[in-house]
Amino acid sequence: MASFLPSLSQTQAATASFILNFEYCIPTEMSSRTTRSGISTDPRAYLDAVKSQFQDRPEVYDQFLNIMKDFKNHAIDAHIVIERVARLFHGQPSLLKGFTSFLPVGYNIDVSPENVVIITTPLGTTTQIAAGL
Repeated sequence: MASFLPSLSQTQAATASFILNFEYCIPTEMSSRTTRSGISTDPRAYLDAVKSQFQDRPEVYDQFLNIMKDFKNHAIDAHIVIERVARLFHGQPSLLKGFTSFLPVGYNIDVSPENVVIITTPLGTTTQIAAGL
């Protein structure tokens, strides 16, 4: 990333990476790719999985799209996106793990055995989100 965006700080580069990985999943420009974990991830397939998971609650899918649109429009930063998505998809570990594939390098989402969502930032700080919060 640094080779094609050399003037950006690490945080800006991570945010740019997040934009490149996910913001174009709503338009059709994005195709399958191999993520930093080596797993091939198709943003369209991920969106379809979210929509399917919440077919009986379409407002959740709409909220997800609105979070991504807010990020694309620079109304919120990557960390806020991650927190909001973690809260929205709490109790859906497969969706959270799938979302992790699109995060900037250094960010991670884990789910503990107690169903606590743990967000780790590139600086090593963590945020924990318990059920219902």
